[in-house]
Amino acid sequence: MWPLHRSFRQISWSEIERYEAKRYSPLREFGGWGIRWTPGEIAYNVSGDQGMWIERTNGRAVLVGTQHPEEFVRVIDRVIDEAVQ
Repeated sequence: MWPLHRSFRQISWSEIERYEAKRYSPLREFGGWGIRWTPGEIAYNVSGDQGMWIERTNGRAVLVGTQHPEEFVRVIDRVIDEAVQ
């Protein structure tokens, strides 16, 4: 979300505890769109009400807004399956 977010964030595969496609309410859950945070959660969303919910091993969660959440899940499934083999 450059130029609002000037540094890159990265989540390593080993940090992912659980993930799922999620429909959410940006206003009710995060107070709107953009880069939003609540204690233990951060959301990166531009528009819409769909995203990829990622729970990390440290207890913190990240929501990444996307119009194709199921495709996002399939890609992560595939990468994790390949890493296990």
